[in-house]
Amino acid sequence: MAVVKWEPWDDLDRWFFNDMMPSVRSKVGWDLSADVYEEGDSIVAEMTIPGMDGDKINVAVRDGHLHISGSREETSEKSDKQYYAKEIRRGSFQRSIRLPSDVDKKNVNAQYQGGVLKVTMPKADQKEGSVKVEVKS
Repeated sequence: MAVVKWEPWDDLDRWFFNDMMPSVRSKVGWDLSADVYEEGDSIVAEMTIPGMDGDKINVAVRDGHLHISGSREETSEKSDKQYYAKEIRRGSFQRSIRLPSDVDKKNVNAQYQGGVLKVTMPKADQKEGSVKVEVKS
């Protein structure tokens, strides 16, 4: 049998981040996880935002960050329904992602299909101001 060194802080971290945080995250609001990667000469960010209209998603690039925000309308609860669970997230959300390099803000492209927002940002050498990006559905 191998001897394994006990690290008490590892147990605490594992308990907090693996056991506690998923349940807290699901109760607090939107899960705005994003994948950011390099593809050719571009930086690409993908985020799952199900059940949205593309025109309700705001995408902007400024100060070295990708800013994504939007809202999903709150639907009124029907008094004739007895809810056992009400877990679909409604309301507004926002997320800022620090970009790993400067991007050409004038050529940023955002696509929203099948609940996935994909923002493609060509890399650039010069710094520019803020630019609002149109999301195409």
